Amino acid sequence: GIGTNQYTYFVTNSPGLPWIKLPNVKPATINYVRKIRCLFTGCLLSQVTGFPPIFGLEKDYLRAQIARITATTHISPAGYYMLTDVEEEETTLNDERKDPNIIINSEFNNDPTNPITVEQLANSNLEEWVHSLPEILPQGRTRFWRPPSAQTTNSITEEDDDNEEILNENNLQIPAPLLQPISDDKLLHTDQIPWSIGLTMSIMQEYSMCYVRSNIWPGAFTLGNAENYFNLYIGWGQKYEQFNPSHPSVPETEYSQELIEKNDPSVEFEEAQRIAALELTSEEHSSDEEENEEQLTDEEEEEEEEND
Repeated sequence: GIGTNQYTYFVTNSPGLPWIKLPNVKPATINYVRKIRCLFTGCLLSQVTGFPPIFGLEKDYLRAQIARITATTHISPAGYYMLTDVEEEETTLNDERKDPNIIINSEFNNDPTNPITVEQLANSNLEEWVHSLPEILPQGRTRFWRPPSAQTTNSITEEDDDNEEILNENNLQIPAPLLQPISDDKLLHTDQIPWSIGLTMSIMQEYSMCYVRSNIWPGAFTLGNAENYFNLYIGWGQKYEQFNPSHPSVPETEYSQELIEKNDPSVEFEEAQRIAALELTSEEHSSDEEENEEQLTDEEEEEEEEND
């Protein structure tokens, strides 16, 4: 795969239990999980409760969070990887060219006269570590994709063509270059640097390792030295950011017709209405009694005729 589906992930709840393959992540799922805050239950088939609702199960939510965490926190020592030779091409929309690949640099730290030390890797300027996975754009992809409905067609005029070029330039999302130093990352909303760096041991530094901790995704660490390194994440899968919950949709109009206000009736008017209602009720009651009496007399006359 490419982009956010470059790697395949398997999960399990405990060592010794079967490993379950997670599905590929979709850009729409990444955009949904950016809007919610939800902890994991451990059941991949459970529904994710949040607003706005996510169209999927917890396995989809987990896969999207893994893609976000790895894209942000997967780093390596500067010079450990190198870009493959890719022919320079102009940036176009919806091209099928894959993301640039990286390979291990065989000449990394091969100079015995000037070896890379762990103290250099732990430099606070953060220039000795670079991102080794492509950035995820706000669109949910690692490469910008323009919907077909918004593409130019052969039937448009020259004026529409100029407007389309301006629209393309304004809407085009360009990811950060691969192997960019982590020192170029944006500050957090608290003006805090996104990374913390140091040594695992303050004494006997020749046996120490360099650690790089992500302040954006708490629980993401990178440990290593000039020879080896590894990325590790132990956390709740929640990003440290200024989270603004999504607002609910506007309620629908219950009554669309115009309302006409009237003055409240006076006490005298209400009393007159009450008396009129009582008189009407008494008249109806008396008329019902007369009808019942007439029916009784008619029945008595019929019985007398039958007896005769």
